[in-house]
Amino acid sequence: MMIVCLFLIFKKDWAVFKELKFALGLLVFAAISAPWFIVMIVLHGNEYLGNVWFLEIVKKLKYAPSGASSNFLAYYFYTARYYAHYFYATFYYTGMIFARHLPWVVFLPASLVSVKSYGSLQPKNAFGFTLITTWFFAIFVSLVLVWSKESYYVLAVSIPLSLFLGQYFSRLIGENNLRNSILFKLPFVFVILACFLVLFLWLGFIVYI
Repeated sequence: MMIVCLFLIFKKDWAVFKELKFALGLLVFAAISAPWFIVMIVLHGNEYLGNVWFLEIVKKLKYAPSGASSNFLAYYFYTARYYAHYFYATFYYTGMIFARHLPWVVFLPASLVSVKSYGSLQPKNAFGFTLITTWFFAIFVSLVLVWSKESYYVLAVSIPLSLFLGQYFSRLIGENNLRNSILFKLPFVFVILACFLVLFLWLGFIVYI
């Protein structure tokens, strides 16, 4: 819902908001998801509410430190740690996105530089670019805001990131300037060398075994 709403805001398509049936949508969402929670509460009671609902949902979404003090110095460090978390989470998830999407993510700098030529694209391609960008950053910002950090959370951005890189690769076919760019050639050589290295290590491992 957040992705769709942000996309409509960027497109300034306010008329669609009048057509969206939020109340009906929430009822459908509740009808699909609520039965699971109801059954778990009936079967397991407080054990489910305490161990699963609180630990896996509430505690992961919100920072709730123990021993908060009214002392000024303690409050200062508490506040600094609170905001430092978001700074750290931004770099953490950025690193995880690169680590979990190798080797193709090495072409991301080249694809980002090529964005400046999107102004000359057909409207439908510019439409897709806006949707993909909104999709990616809506999820990324959400991950940073959630207090709990897990590396596999970045799988949620795999689809928009893959679409963005795929759009760049499809343009390589018809645009020589993109293929001649050093930002493409260096990652391309890196991927080839990395593939040979992995193959060499795999063969060595097989021989050794």
